[in-house]
Amino acid sequence: METTNLFFNSPSDWTMFGPRISQERAQTMLPMLIDRARQRKTITYGELANHFNISFAMPIMSVVICTTGTLYLLERNQLPQAQFTWKHGKIPRIANMVTRAGGKPAGFVAQQLENQKPPVGFQTLLDEIFDYKRWDGVLKALGLRT
Repeated sequence: METTNLFFNSPSDWTMFGPRISQERAQTMLPMLIDRARQRKTITYGELANHFNISFAMPIMSVVICTTGTLYLLERNQLPQAQFTWKHGKIPRIANMVTRAGGKPAGFVAQQLENQKPPVGFQTLLDEIFDYKRWDGVLKALGLRT
């Protein structure tokens, strides 16, 4: 089982969104999440942790945050590494389909849903992710593939 040092002494170990290892894992995770979205299935934090052979939640949360931040910058054309300019508007927050055990939304997702006026159900949020037609374009823009 991999051990992760949460304290990085070298600037080369850190990127804008966190540890470099999280960025590398996010590049692997995004195509996985897109495959799951196409199957209309969620994935748990535990399943992701097992896939990356990580024994506790913090590193996986960092990977999820890296994925969210990367898509946020892509849709705003603020990602210098993008292969082309994104002209397709908002990209659904695919990381919101990562759930706690039992399929419950993560605490911050549940809170967001409750705070919206009118409140939005979790399935509505998932359907937006599952039904998104431009996932291939997202992967292409990031130089990734499934």
